[in-house]
Amino acid sequence: AGEGVEARAVLSHLGSLVGKSMIDTDDTEAGTRYRLLETLREYAWERLDELDDPSRVHARHAAHFLALVETVAPTLKGADDEAGIARLAADQDNVRAALGWARDHDEPDTLVRLVLGLGLYWHNTLNYRKISQWTQAALEHVGALPGDARAELLAYAAVGANYTNRFDDAMTLLQASLTCSRDAGLPPSPLALAYLGIAALVSNHPEDAIAHAEEALAAARAAADPYWEAYALQLLSRTCSHSGDGERGRSTADEALARARRLGNRHLIGSALLAAGFARVTSEPEVALELLEECAPMRASGSHVGLTYFFRGVAHLRLGQPSEAAHALRAALPL
Repeated sequence: AGEGVEARAVLSHLGSLVGKSMIDTDDTEAGTRYRLLETLREYAWERLDELDDPSRVHARHAAHFLALVETVAPTLKGADDEAGIARLAADQDNVRAALGWARDHDEPDTLVRLVLGLGLYWHNTLNYRKISQWTQAALEHVGALPGDARAELLAYAAVGANYTNRFDDAMTLLQASLTCSRDAGLPPSPLALAYLGIAALVSNHPEDAIAHAEEALAAARAAADPYWEAYALQLLSRTCSHSGDGERGRSTADEALARARRLGNRHLIGSALLAAGFARVTSEPEVALELLEECAPMRASGSHVGLTYFFRGVAHLRLGQPSEAAHALRAALPL
């Protein structure tokens, strides 16, 4: 609440302002949103600019949205991940303002905590450019950091570099993350190890990819982190399937899917279904189609949807269904 206003009175005041048509309301996935009319927003900005020291207002704004990010971030690893994503998406303008203020006003602790809190949100919504932009900003503006925070920041920076086609930078950052953990006497980041596995898989080094995926799995289990455990399992499945070890690819995909369903995490369930479908696309194409059809609505953007359609096309070809295969493969092309 604002100064001089009790928290319990805020809703009453908001209702009064809505009744006077000074505030509009929007019903969103994240709940009811209140926003000032544009003319009032402009007036408020003018008054803020007139203050001798507006930093206190900006600091309170940043603190509020840091608290929001750190409250919502853990839900992205559980059954409420879709609600958490919707909540953060609804406040992206406010979060961006908080990030910018922390960067520009020498608030490294706030900046790092915001970036780490938003890392998985950006990762799971494929906002890799934001990961790259803000991890770079955080690394440039902070000095000493606890080893675990720096290692995770470097790992997310590597993710951003990888998906913005800076592959050499990504490898350097991944190795820096692992070195940081080792020097601090800490377990390695499962995220860093997983992305070493992805890099090896893309570079057509399946044995290295399997080794890194196994290391990511061991690190996640040592950290008792079921989210990254399921993530590492589906990656291990993909690497085994790619290298020709179909039996292990299927068994690890099934384990990943079971763990993802236990968590109730929609993003992980979609990833595990894709891995399970890939693992069966040649050996059990009917089962693969069932898995990939369940996967499709859970992988709602970009290349992930393209992969789902591609493997559905392959499964239809294995079943001698050329027209269905052509339809699925055509759908994969624009994605």
